[in-house]
Amino acid sequence: MPVAVAPLASLFPVAASVLGAFAENGLRRILITSVLEGGGAVPHASTLPGGTGPRTGGWLAGFAQEAATMLASGGPDDVLVVQACPPRPDADRLRGLPTRSGLWELIHEAYLHDLTPERTASFGVGDWLEILDAQRRSGDLLIREGEEAILLRFVRGSIQAVACSARVPGAAAASEERARAGERIARILAARRPVVRFIEGAPSLALEADGASVDDLLGGRVRDLVPHPYLTEQIARRVTDTPLPNLKRITAGGGSILTQGLRRPLELLLSRLRRRFAFVLIDATTVPSAGSIAMLAGLADATLLVANVTSLDSAGLVRAVAELRRGGSGKVAVLLIPPDAAPESAR
Repeated sequence: MPVAVAPLASLFPVAASVLGAFAENGLRRILITSVLEGGGAVPHASTLPGGTGPRTGGWLAGFAQEAATMLASGGPDDVLVVQACPPRPDADRLRGLPTRSGLWELIHEAYLHDLTPERTASFGVGDWLEILDAQRRSGDLLIREGEEAILLRFVRGSIQAVACSARVPGAAAASEERARAGERIARILAARRPVVRFIEGAPSLALEADGASVDDLLGGRVRDLVPHPYLTEQIARRVTDTPLPNLKRITAGGGSILTQGLRRPLELLLSRLRRRFAFVLIDATTVPSAGSIAMLAGLADATLLVANVTSLDSAGLVRAVAELRRGGSGKVAVLLIPPDAAPESAR
C-alpha cells in the first residue's frame, strides 16, 4: 500500500502521478475517496449539524475534478469523472434548487425502466442483452432476421443456452456445426434491424442443456459486436464537456446514495465507459455510507484514498483500508495531506 504526503504545491501533480502509475499497470477505473478522524468515509454535509462540512471533507469535494484536470492536461488520453453521489441532495431539494440530470437518472432510465414496447422500440440487440442482465430477468429472447432466428435463454440476467432455428446443412461433425452456428448467430445479432421479442418467465421451449452460451460460440466478443443504440444515446446525453477537450464529466444527478441494489447496472455502465475512456475516475470524496464506499471499491480497479494527517490516526487509516479491501479493492494508494495543504477558504 503506497503512501505519499503531499504539500499544497504538489498535491494534484502527486495525485495525477499515482493515477498514471495505476494506469501503467492496467488499472484505469479508479475510485477516489477520503476518510475522517476514526477512519470513516466522509459524510454527506447535510447529515452534519447545521449542514456544515466536515474538517477533512469540505474542500475535498472538488479533489477528484482537480486531479482529473491535472491528468488530462498532461496527455492526450480521454478522462472521465463520474460523480458517485450528489454533495447535498437533501438540502438542495428542500431549498428547491434544480438538479442536473446525471448518474442517478442514467442508471434508472437506461437500465432499470419497464420494458414497454414504447421504450424497447429503439433497442438494438446489445441493449436487450445488457438491460436484461442489469435487471436480472429470466425468460427467452427471440431474435429473427429474415428466415433465420435464434433464441437466447436468460436465467436471472445470465445467458444460459442458445438455439438456432435449424441445424446447419452440410456440417459433418459436431465441431463444424458448432462453428457454423456461431457464424450464423453472429450474423443475426449484428443485423441492423432484427425483430426482437422477449418472453418473460417460464421457458417457452426446451433447450438442450449443453452448457453452451452465446459468449462461448463467439469467443466472448458478443457484447462488442452487437449494436447498442439506446444505451449509447442515453450515456451521450449525460456526459458533459469541460474546458479541456479530453476531460468529460457525469454529474451525480438528483438521486440519493448508490445502494447495493444498483451494483449490477452500475458495473455494466462503468465497463461500457471504460471501453470509451482511457481513465474513469469515480468521485466518491463525499459519499456518506460505508456500504456505498465498499460497493464502489468492488467496481473499481484501484482506489486512491485521501486523508488529512491532522485528523487521522493510524488505527483509522487501517480501518478505512480494510473497509475498501472488504469491498473488493485489491490496490489502494494513500495520499496524506499535511495541515497546511487545505486552501485558506476551507480552514
